[in-house]
Amino acid sequence: MTTTFPQQLTVTLPMTQLARATADQFAQQQPTPAKAEQVRQNTLAVYAVQEYCQMLGIATDLTAGDSWQPLKRLAANVADLELVGVGRLECRPVELDEPVCLIPPEVWADRIGYVAVRLDPVNLEATLLGFVPTVTTEHLPLDQFDSLDALIDRVHMEQQAVPSVNRMATDLGQWLIGQATAGWQTIESLLDSLHTEPAFAFRSAAETTSEDIPAESEALRRAKLIHLSTATVDYPLVLVVEVRPRSEQQRSVYVQIHPIEAGTGLPEGLRLVGLDQAGSVVLETRTRQADDYIQLRFRGRPGELLRLEIELQDTVLSEHFMV
Repeated sequence: MTTTFPQQLTVTLPMTQLARATADQFAQQQPTPAKAEQVRQNTLAVYAVQEYCQMLGIATDLTAGDSWQPLKRLAANVADLELVGVGRLECRPVELDEPVCLIPPEVWADRIGYVAVRLDPVNLEATLLGFVPTVTTEHLPLDQFDSLDALIDRVHMEQQAVPSVNRMATDLGQWLIGQATAGWQTIESLLDSLHTEPAFAFRSAAETTSEDIPAESEALRRAKLIHLSTATVDYPLVLVVEVRPRSEQQRSVYVQIHPIEAGTGLPEGLRLVGLDQAGSVVLETRTRQADDYIQLRFRGRPGELLRLEIELQDTVLSEHFMV
């Protein structure tokens, strides 16, 4: 059975020699014939979408995706392509007569969308069939995909959103030159305003890491009160951020979350996630029973964007920073 797409934009591209050679190389690294064929098809699909993006002038970073990392390629059924400054696009291969596209649950998050790519190994062609921004089923019928025009619209929307994120972001560079940022205080002034005794001590970079930080570098530390509420409990917590220059072109950022009340731990299952400016998860951690704080450490260049997400059950708080 052949599925058609009336009045929809589809694009057919040749499988380049480079794409086929890379797909064969990646396939040869796999432990079983089935896994080898999966990786071969995924790689060809990624190359086809990359070529289409290049035709449209959309910048890509082929090697940044999980599909280009040997261990992740082995462990997962992944076919992602990084669109620079936009996010990750999943490129799902479809065999010639298949009416549905397989989208495994492991790639349902951290994606700006999904492109179905029909592979023709006889004619050495790949046809981009359509795009969907989100999925909730593993086997999605091809007639439920939107036109590729929807992909172009999604990329433009994400690109236009970047300036507004810049305006929302807390500029950590301003802290280093002594300029205050609305909503952030020193730990001491925050605790004074709450009329409470300190229930925690911020673990400094020297105490929690073995980083080689220049002795003359000056750290700047600020805190703010946040609230995470579940259906039955409100948790007041303190978010602490420290920025420390490592060189003119690199800064370290430390993030910690603490409870306010002495003798209490953080709620179990609290999740702290760091995402880059493309929306890809960089680091994450989660509380265990009786944890009294959690921490993440990042490195970045001045001007790079960092987003924090603090999650507890169905509640998610976001904070945006410019490193």
